[in-house]
Amino acid sequence: MQSRHLRQAILFLGDLALYISSIFILWATDLYIRQMDSVFINDYIWGFTTFLPLFFMVFYIFDLYADEVTMNGITLLKGSINASVVSALLAFLWLHKFRVFFYVRSILSFVIFAFIIFILLSLWRRLYFKLFAQRRTILPAILITQSDTISEIENEIANRPFCGISITRRFNIKKESISTLQQVLEKESTQYLIVDDDCFHDSKVVHEVFCSLPLKIDIIRLSSFLENLCHSVFIKHIGEHWFIDNLFDSRKRIHDKMKSLTDRLLAFALIILLSPLLIFVALIVGVTSGFPIIYSQKRVGLLGKEFILYKFRSMKKDAEKEGAQWASKNDSRVTTLGGLLRKSRLDELPQLINILKGEMSFIGPRPERPEFVKKLSLSIPFYNERHLVKPGLTGWAQVSYKYGMTENDSLIKLQYDLYYIKNRSLVLELAIILKTIRVIIYQSGT
Repeated sequence: MQSRHLRQAILFLGDLALYISSIFILWATDLYIRQMDSVFINDYIWGFTTFLPLFFMVFYIFDLYADEVTMNGITLLKGSINASVVSALLAFLWLHKFRVFFYVRSILSFVIFAFIIFILLSLWRRLYFKLFAQRRTILPAILITQSDTISEIENEIANRPFCGISITRRFNIKKESISTLQQVLEKESTQYLIVDDDCFHDSKVVHEVFCSLPLKIDIIRLSSFLENLCHSVFIKHIGEHWFIDNLFDSRKRIHDKMKSLTDRLLAFALIILLSPLLIFVALIVGVTSGFPIIYSQKRVGLLGKEFILYKFRSMKKDAEKEGAQWASKNDSRVTTLGGLLRKSRLDELPQLINILKGEMSFIGPRPERPEFVKKLSLSIPFYNERHLVKPGLTGWAQVSYKYGMTENDSLIKLQYDLYYIKNRSLVLELAIILKTIRVIIYQSGT
């Protein structure tokens, strides 16, 4: 885990050097093309420095700090092209707006800027892969378990070959004496001791793990390890105590109050700002699909309280004549215009009213229909606990997982929702906002 954070820090610092280099190369190129002395480097430094935060946001949106993207040639190429073009376009718009920092000389400068970023980005990511990723250190780990089946950790590590962890030995307490654990740890060189949560119910296991502290091995619960690895909470490894220990403290209560106030103020501002767009979409829906323009539907919100959710109607009028149905990715009930509204997320805009009323938040678990909640709460443990916070317009599950159409998808999304509820903070919510932009661009997620 620590090596991953170190690699990301190196990647970030390299991108900072890349950005500064791009500014100097652009200045030198403009100076050469114009053949005059009025192209001052100070203009470029002051101007482009104001754009620096947006530059890193663009890179984050296009997943250029994710190991699986950094180390995949085709995906990296696609992300690099998109990031270069969008960075140059936003730089042009940003610096054209704030001409006090930088006098915009020509669009050609920003075309050149995009090309420079792409070349340097490609070279830097290739160098990074050779020096830090391809030769990454694989840290050995021992897993203490009482199961004979292949555990989630082995599956998840297999799905994430760049995580830098390798399970070198499985210590099954049902087949091996726990009293031999110290000998195993002293004999085998290991960095991590990962303990299945169920094993902590055995006092002998707890004692032996306690005795291993002088060996300076990182000891971690399997549930915590999986959470850090996958950014989701695995239901089968937690119990009621997990919710008591993790979900509520004074900082989260303060965060929730501040978030609620911010949500309402921002929703009010957006309703006013986007009113022309809201009216335009409403007119288009009315002309192409008839009335009603707004589709209202019961959803389950905070603490299980039902409320009416509003959306621009994207389905045919008789879409649910046979009762509530799961939405599918290529749903035949969706109108042509509705498909465009869904892809652009414009159909969700009326939910600004729900946010203004305090029924929803901008970020949180997506609100589900009462019929589905009743069914899923019977088959999925702790499903109702997702209602401990307000539902959201977007959420961690929506930006982390594919379009959900089955109960198993609901289970996986619940695990992401619980991760958000436990770790909700300003930083995580900013990450969700940026990833939501990526979801809209790539038209993925739900």
